[in-house]
Amino acid sequence: EGAALPAAAFDLAFTHDAVHDMAKPRAVMAAVRRALKPGGVWVLGDFKALPSHGENVAANPLAALAYGYSCHICLPSALSAPGAEGLGTLGLSAGLAEAMAREAGFSAFKVLDWPHPINRFYLLAA
Repeated sequence: EGAALPAAAFDLAFTHDAVHDMAKPRAVMAAVRRALKPGGVWVLGDFKALPSHGENVAANPLAALAYGYSCHICLPSALSAPGAEGLGTLGLSAGLAEAMAREAGFSAFKVLDWPHPINRFYLLAA
């Protein structure tokens, strides 16, 4: 499953446009949580995804493009291991990200008000 991160070694973690590409994003989130010191934080940046295909298409004029390259780049990566979740480019909505963060043991989850045309950023506290 890859190299393990050292336990409780970091104050800050930052990922950008990566979690939706992971075959096992829940395991990745749990590994990041274990790697953070008490009081540590993770800034998770990912696409401004909504919970459904229809909502994404209605709200995002670039959704068709995002789904197109998801089929060629993100989704193959996200399906690259047995038992993969296969989120893809627009598969990590805020609600799913929060549920997965809580499941991984994060104590707080906040959507940050950072203006960005494509991405949304979250602050997860250990």
